[in-house]
Parts: sequence; C-alpha cells; structure tokens
Amino acid sequence: MKYPAVCENKLFSAAYSKGKKHTGRYAVVYALRDRYPKNTAVSRLGLTVTKKRGGAVVRNRIKRVLREAYRAVDTKYGVKGGYIIIIVARDAAAKAKTPVVAADLATSFDALGLLLRGETSSSDADVKISENTGEKTDETVHFSVNESTISDLDKISSENTRDVEEADGADGSNKAKEQ
Repeated sequence: MKYPAVCENKLFSAAYSKGKKHTGRYAVVYALRDRYPKNTAVSRLGLTVTKKRGGAVVRNRIKRVLREAYRAVDTKYGVKGGYIIIIVARDAAAKAKTPVVAADLATSFDALGLLLRGETSSSDADVKISENTGEKTDETVHFSVNESTISDLDKISSENTRDVEEADGADGSNKAKEQ
C-alpha cells in the first residue's frame, strides 16, 4: 500500500514546531494531529534525508529503508490514522537494515502513542509462505527481531554470498583450463 505523502513545506514546519517528537537511534519521529485529514484511516508520511547523510544513492536507499520499516510497523502493530508523521533520518540509518529500523520506529511510535496495539486487523495475521511451492500454508510463525536474530541473518547472508562466489570462481577456473 502506498501511503499518502506530506508534500507541503508548511506541514513539515508545523510538525517540527508544534508536533510531538521522539528521538531514536536511526530516526527522529515527529507526529502532529492532521487538522483536515482527507482519510482518517491512514496517516500522512513525510521523510527527510539531508545531503549530510550522503549522495543521492545513499539518500534514496535510506528513504526506501524508512518506507519499508514504516510499512512493517503498520502491518505488525497498526499506526493510528489522521496524523502527519515526519521521519527524519539520522547518521546511523545509512548502514542500517530494515528490521532494525522497524524496531526503532516501533519504539518511537509507541512512545508517541501512535500504535494500535489493542486492535487487530487482517494485516496483523502471521502467514508462512512455503519455500518450495510459494503457496500460502495454514501454519503461523511468530517472529521477533533482536540482536541475535540480526547477527544470525547476517551470518547466513555472508555464507550464501561466499558460496556463490566460490561457485563463480570454480566456473571461471574451468573456463581457463578449457582454453
């Protein structure tokens, strides 16, 4: 789902000056009640990534990670509608992975009172997709992210990368022998 964007400078300024603020490790979150919401079911999202964070490629990556982290938090916990939410990236966001940023945003949203913990929605359901067939199964998987989970995922990722590089190296050496 594409979330409505905040495009007007006056809304950014209003959120900075009048909104509630929470500072996390990867982002600063500002929240302000939208006075004239077009849709009270969703909040409008604004992202700020300054040139201090890096070049265009780095800034766009940070924006993608922040959008996906917001989407993950909204899917898992639900975010209250009718707010203007501004997320300002910090230096640490440049190298951060999406699950870590999502956990940080969830903490910030909880501190600002933006999470819908008590209510459940259909998007909150846990669904496992079978690795072989790609079909949905009836099994549910409860997933929580912590530092050990992230380090385990990084190890698996580096092992997979190493296996691919070794396979490429083996193919290259066979081609050299054939010539």
